[in-house]
Amino acid sequence: MRDFSNRDVLESWFARLDAEIFLAMMPQSQKAVAAKRIAKATARVSSALVYPKLVEEVGGQARIHAPPPPIFHPEKFRAAGYMDLVRETCVQYRET
Repeated sequence: MRDFSNRDVLESWFARLDAEIFLAMMPQSQKAVAAKRIAKATARVSSALVYPKLVEEVGGQARIHAPPPPIFHPEKFRAAGYMDLVRETCVQYRET
């Protein structure tokens, strides 16, 4: 925490804590158990991709899957007054 207090916001945001750094900070008596747990968790995520709709494998590493937004067809909502509501909301937003 002391190290992070001396960094700027973006440097802290993009900081990484990988398994080797984490294990180096642990007491010797707990390293073996932690290393086994890390190995088991990373093997499960990498090989099976536990959450296939949320995670994808890129370059051998699990990454959060970010699909493009769905297509929106405003024509369906014009008759229901939806577009008027959107315009009114935008006007109110600009006034704030």
